[in-house]
Amino acid sequence: MRDVIDVSSPGQLTRRRFVRLTGGGILALPLGLSLLTEACSSVPPGSSAATSGSVAASAKLVYPTYVPFTNVPKPDLPGSPEGVEDAYTAYPSQRTSLNLSAPGNGGSLSAFVTTSVAPPKPLEQNPAWQEFNKRANINLQLNISTITDAATKLPTIIAANDLPDAIYVPPGPTGISGFPDFLAARCADLTPFLAGDAVKNYPALANYPPFLWQSAGVAYNNKIYGVPVCRSPVGNALMFQRQLADPVSRQLPKSADDFKQLLKDLTSPQAGVFGFGSSPAAALGMDSGDLFPQIFGAPNNWKLDSSGALIKDFETEEFKAALAYARDLFASGLFHPNSLGYQGRDLTNDFVSGKFVFINFSWNFDTVWRGSIVLNPSARVGVAAPFSAGGTSQPIYYLASANFGTSVLKKADPARIQEILAIYNYLASPFGTEEALFLAYGLEGQDYTWDDHGNPVPTPGGFNNAYVPWRWMAQPPHAQYSPVQTVEYAQVTHAAEQQMLSVGVTDPTLTLYAPSDGKLGPAARQAMRDGLTAIVSGRDPMSNFDQLLADWRKSAGDAIRAELTSALAASNP
Repeated sequence: MRDVIDVSSPGQLTRRRFVRLTGGGILALPLGLSLLTEACSSVPPGSSAATSGSVAASAKLVYPTYVPFTNVPKPDLPGSPEGVEDAYTAYPSQRTSLNLSAPGNGGSLSAFVTTSVAPPKPLEQNPAWQEFNKRANINLQLNISTITDAATKLPTIIAANDLPDAIYVPPGPTGISGFPDFLAARCADLTPFLAGDAVKNYPALANYPPFLWQSAGVAYNNKIYGVPVCRSPVGNALMFQRQLADPVSRQLPKSADDFKQLLKDLTSPQAGVFGFGSSPAAALGMDSGDLFPQIFGAPNNWKLDSSGALIKDFETEEFKAALAYARDLFASGLFHPNSLGYQGRDLTNDFVSGKFVFINFSWNFDTVWRGSIVLNPSARVGVAAPFSAGGTSQPIYYLASANFGTSVLKKADPARIQEILAIYNYLASPFGTEEALFLAYGLEGQDYTWDDHGNPVPTPGGFNNAYVPWRWMAQPPHAQYSPVQTVEYAQVTHAAEQQMLSVGVTDPTLTLYAPSDGKLGPAARQAMRDGLTAIVSGRDPMSNFDQLLADWRKSAGDAIRAELTSALAASNP
C-alpha cells in the first residue's frame, strides 16, 4: 500500500510541495501550503457565495475598466477574459517589473487576513516580511486567523470601535447581521478610486478581468466596496487518474450510462481500487454545485423560470433524477467505501494515492497533479469534459464565483485610501514579474534557489513553509504553471478550462444579498446535505427527499427566495 500524502506537511513533499491556493491565486504560491484544506472550505459553485454579493448591482454601476497588463512574458497558451487562464510551459526566465516606487508613506497598515498553514515567523524573524515592508515603505501588521475561525472572529472585529485598515471577508455568509449596512457605515466606498478609468491609476488591479469585479462580494447597492481575492470561474472539475483509467478504457464518458459502466470497469475491491470517491461534505456528489446535479442539468443553485420566479436546484425533476442515479452508483459498490467517513484532506490523499479513479473537486489541479506524481512518477491526472445524462443534449458546467473572498477598507481620507490601493496594486503584480516572484517565494538564496530547468525551488524551512498571507489582501489573476511535467500540465489545464467554460452556466443570484442566507442558510443546507448523504448511501429511502425539501423551504428556503427575488428586482429596475 502506498503512503498517504498529508498535504499540510511540507516535509513529505520536499521541493515538490504544493504551490497554489484553491482555484487560483498567484501562480507558484508558497510551497507547503495546504491547498486541500482551503479547497474543502471553499464555497462550491452556486452555493452560499451568493450571500456575499450585492444588494442591487445593476447597470448603474460602472465597473473598473479592463486593461490587460501586457508587459509580462507571453504565455505559451494564452487565456481569455472569460476565465481561461494563461498557461506557461516553463517558468519565465526573462521577467519584467512594474518598476513601482514604494507605494507606502512610511506608516503602518493593519489588516485582518486568514491562512491555511502555520502562521508565519514574526516580523523580527522574517527577512521576507522585512523586505516587503522596505519595498512597500509600510509597516504591515497582520491579524492572522485560520479560515475556519474567520467567521466567528469577524463579528468581533467589526463590533470593535477600532477597525483594522483592511479586512478580508471570506466567501459565503458573513455571519454579520446587516453586512451591507456595516459597509456603508464604516467602510470606504472604493467607487471613485476604481470605477471606470479610475482603476488605471493601479495597473495591476486594472489587469483583473471583468468577471472578477462582477463576481460575488465586490459591490453592494451600486458601490464598489471590495477588492476581490482572485480565482477562476472554474469551480469543481471531474478529475481522474489516467494511469488507472487508460488500461480499461480510453473513451471518456459521454453520458450517465457511460460513466456508470466506466466506474464498473475500474472498480476492483480485491485490488483496493474503486471508481469514484466523495464525502459527506459534498453530500456524496449531490450538494448544490456538485457533479451529479450538473450531469442531469439541474440549475446552478437557482434558476429563473419563464415567469421570472426563482427555482432552487433541489426543487427540480433533474435534481431528483440525479439523486436516484447517485444512489444507484453507491448501491452498485462504485464509491470508495471510505466516502461516508472522509473528512478534510483524507479524500484527496486517497485520490492522489490511487485508491479511486475519479473525483469531483475544487480546481486546484497543480496540487493533485504533483501529489500524484510524487507517489508514482508514471501517474498523470486528467480532466473529463462535462457531459449530459443522456449524452445527446448539450452538457452544462457550473461556473463558480470568481473570487475567494473580498478585501474591504476602513473609511479614511482619500489620500489614505489611495495609499492602500497602491499597496494592493503592488500585491497584485502579475505572474511573470519580479514582484510576483518575490511575493510568492521570498528572497532568492535564502528562501528559494533555481533548479536545472529554471524552476524556483523553496528551501526547507524558508518562506514558503509558513508564508506571510498578504495574498488575502490582494493577488493577481492566476496563471497555470507546474514545475513537474510542465508542458503536459499546461496543455491539460488549458484544454480543460476551455471545455468547461464553453458550456458554463451562472447562478443568477450570485451577486445578490439575502440576509436570511447568512442567518438561516448554513443550518438548512447542512440538514439537506445530511439527508442527501443518507439517501445516496441507502440509509434512508428516496421517499425521504420530499420531507427534506419541505423542511428546507420552511426553515430557510422560502425566506431566502423572497429576499433574493426582491434583490433581483432591484438590480433590474
